[in-house]
Amino acid sequence: MSITNVTMLVFGRPRLVEQALRTLKENTPADAYTLTAFNDSGFMGTGRARNRVIELAEKDHDRGDYLYLSDGDVAFTPGWLNSLVAAYEFAKHQRLSVGAIGGYCHPYHHPIERIPFVCCGIGWGYVGEIGITLALPTQSMLMSWDAWDRYKPFVETPVGRVNCSEDFEFTQRMAKDGLRVAALYPPVVLNTARHDSFGNLAVGHELVKDIDGILIE
Repeated sequence: MSITNVTMLVFGRPRLVEQALRTLKENTPADAYTLTAFNDSGFMGTGRARNRVIELAEKDHDRGDYLYLSDGDVAFTPGWLNSLVAAYEFAKHQRLSVGAIGGYCHPYHHPIERIPFVCCGIGWGYVGEIGITLALPTQSMLMSWDAWDRYKPFVETPVGRVNCSEDFEFTQRMAKDGLRVAALYPPVVLNTARHDSFGNLAVGHELVKDIDGILIE
């Protein structure tokens, strides 16, 4: 069985962090992943914190087959990892040149192309290519360790800057190299936060759904 190193940044919002950790444990086979969580207490910019948690994962665990990036304001659905890995491998074998694939994309992003495939976890699904001017949210990104080695590190964004700037710059390196930046549809990871870590309403907050798929008022 393939092993995925799941790295998670957590800062504040204990209810959402508990939900993320609980759904990860409930909906992921224990022998399919390792988890490295890092609480930077808001003293690092997101890019620097992301680099640090990946560094810790490499130090504490074998690399395994894949690297998955997560934040603490998500919920993992049953079969999420199998579905995501299957979609990533499907894209690779179809020579779609996907550099990174997300379990979801921000609700205000739309794919410019959808490529259908069958996965036992979600039935019919799509690998959707995200436009070159957009980026995957770093709270949901699966890639090979080879891809990380090739395109790392994240830009070390300043403290308090949480506009997905670190994943935008990172994924654009892939896109400029001719690789697709993609997401899985329907999503297998849910974005559960209407506010960022500093209490500000996030862009697209009106479209964020709770763990049961209901729009949050």
